[in-house]
Amino acid sequence: MSNPKGSPQNLAPPWEKGKNGWPGGVKPEGVGRPKNRLKAFNEKSEDRVSFDDVRRMTERLIVSSIDELEAIKDDKENPSLVVVFAAAILADKKRGITTTYQTLMDRILGKAIQPTVGVVDNDLHALTAEEYEAKKADFLTKNLGRAQKIVGDQLGQE
Repeated sequence: MSNPKGSPQNLAPPWEKGKNGWPGGVKPEGVGRPKNRLKAFNEKSEDRVSFDDVRRMTERLIVSSIDELEAIKDDKENPSLVVVFAAAILADKKRGITTTYQTLMDRILGKAIQPTVGVVDNDLHALTAEEYEAKKADFLTKNLGRAQKIVGDQLGQE
């Protein structure tokens, strides 16, 4: 509750140490901020998973045969992550695609570098001042007419 007068004498006295504001000192069930269920779940488990654990598990799944993947998927003792990965690989196999393999390999090895290939014959840094001016003049001669035509066309549309 707010304090409209702004003076401390209008405030309720502070609670005694170890007491709360609930009648009888007991908070009713279902009142207040909900508990963080994920935090509670994580605190129950002593198991911690590192990146290396996931990488090794993924490497093992990638080289497993179809029969091994089926057995891994059906084993109730396996962690859910292992089961889900095995099921995804099997589903891809049935559909004839490699999406899961590609994703797992990208996670393990990193995405493949895709180089850009092009031919550059204008290494301007290697040119002398005279060669640079000659190339610039040639470029302007070739492209100025096109630029004027584009600008003229755009002005004509307005």
